[in-house]
Amino acid sequence: ADHETGGFGFSYSRKDIPRAEDFPGEAFKDAKFAPNYNFGSYELLDKIYDQKISYRKMTETFDALPKDRQTPESMAEIVNRNTEFPITQADAAAILTREKNEYYVKGHKYLKAETFPKINDFKEFYVYAEELRWDILGRVVAKHQNVVWSTGTHTNTPVPLIAYGPIQISEKFGRLLHTTEWAQMAIDAMTIAK
Repeated sequence: ADHETGGFGFSYSRKDIPRAEDFPGEAFKDAKFAPNYNFGSYELLDKIYDQKISYRKMTETFDALPKDRQTPESMAEIVNRNTEFPITQADAAAILTREKNEYYVKGHKYLKAETFPKINDFKEFYVYAEELRWDILGRVVAKHQNVVWSTGTHTNTPVPLIAYGPIQISEKFGRLLHTTEWAQMAIDAMTIAK
């Protein structure tokens, strides 16, 4: 990757705290394990993986409907048909709600829109106009996924890069690099390999 997107992270949550369980063995007789928070489960990853289409495709499917069918009910149906994390009609209505773009910039690629999908917090960090519905949808289902998002766009968080090959080439990649640096190093390595 050339950048990290969204400030994505898995987090523990106060939603759906697991019930206390008995510990096996004599040493834990009458002791119960009761986590303070919901730390998520591996099954969540399977559910995320099983999503049928992207949030982008979901909103494009919605936008292709006749105007009289572009309702919260239709949005919820499209999302619920394509993901394991159902949303309510109220969630869908929130995704579709718009507000005045208080950061309007005439002629700007994204900020020229007079209205934006409504963001309730950190709106300065959600910049991509109509694409914001993907972000809002991601945030709506995040509570079911133990997922947190710090922004609606790219971040400056470093991303990992793994280089495998002859040591004289691969060891050069073992440090913090700018995208343009590692790209040139990769070009040089391919040139040497010829």
